Amino acid sequence: MFGSRSRRQAAAALAATVAERDALLVQRDIALGERNELRRQLDEMTGERNEFRRQLDAALVTHAQSIRRSTREPAPSPSRQRSLFMASLPKSGTEFVGGAIRDATKLVSPVSHWDDALSRAYLSGYCNREDVVSTGVFVSERLLLDTLRRLTHGYLHQSHCGATHHNLCVLRDAGYERATVLVRDPRDSTVSWTHHLRAMGPGMVNFNSLIQYLPLDYFDWPHEAQLAFQVRTFLPAAVNWIESWVGAAAAGEQPVQLQVALFDQLRADPTALVKSILTFHRVEDYDLSKVQPPTPGERHFREGKSGAWNSAFSRADRDFAEELIGRRLEGLRVVA
Repeated sequence: MFGSRSRRQAAAALAATVAERDALLVQRDIALGERNELRRQLDEMTGERNEFRRQLDAALVTHAQSIRRSTREPAPSPSRQRSLFMASLPKSGTEFVGGAIRDATKLVSPVSHWDDALSRAYLSGYCNREDVVSTGVFVSERLLLDTLRRLTHGYLHQSHCGATHHNLCVLRDAGYERATVLVRDPRDSTVSWTHHLRAMGPGMVNFNSLIQYLPLDYFDWPHEAQLAFQVRTFLPAAVNWIESWVGAAAAGEQPVQLQVALFDQLRADPTALVKSILTFHRVEDYDLSKVQPPTPGERHFREGKSGAWNSAFSRADRDFAEELIGRRLEGLRVVA
């Protein structure tokens, strides 16, 4: 009888264990079902999130393209006149002559807004924006074929580039048959360049180093020391620049026809200078009455004196310049 009771107790315990196991299995199945449902919901949420991100990315791309069009690409030109190209030595009346041409014609500049980031990229020699025609500084500036090829009508392109074979061929391949070169006695340009940097102030020392090396204490020097430094750095580069263009203009067959315009013409009769440029480029629609005389302080025009270097240079500066230049400036009398 004892054995029978033990068997009944064992059977009852086994039944309880089986029931508990079955209950646990049911709970497990319920938990697995809930987990699978959560995973399904998570997958749906992940899909919705990814679709939202895709739509957001598409919206950001569209927004970026809109900003790029509004700030980088030039506005449609108001003129069908063939674009003009003009290269000039720094501090040779570049801004005044360019402004006078734009005033007298319907030509516009391809870049409407220059900020610090664009200026640094431009001067660094690596600038791939679609609204700039060149990159680098006047001692190494190179023209960009794709931009010039796109902007062949309605624009005045101004540059400080030299007459390298690359630049002349880019002008030719972009469809420009003619180019004007604005030059000035490089000794006077050196005087103006020195004043220009001094007016910009020491906060620009690192920025100016993109153009030329400047000692860190350069802006602590007196004007005479700054001028002596520029006579030995800027002046040789300016002389080489002038020689490149005057030599190209005086040479035989060239990729483009060149006109050499002199700064002294600007001082003597700015309207006649602008007219000669427009005539050379075969522009017919213009109004010379809109050309105003140069005003100191406007369009980077300081004093515009010719021969100012005579009183500004020290004896050592004059000796250096005389030895450097020799007879190399005789080509300035060439007018193409």
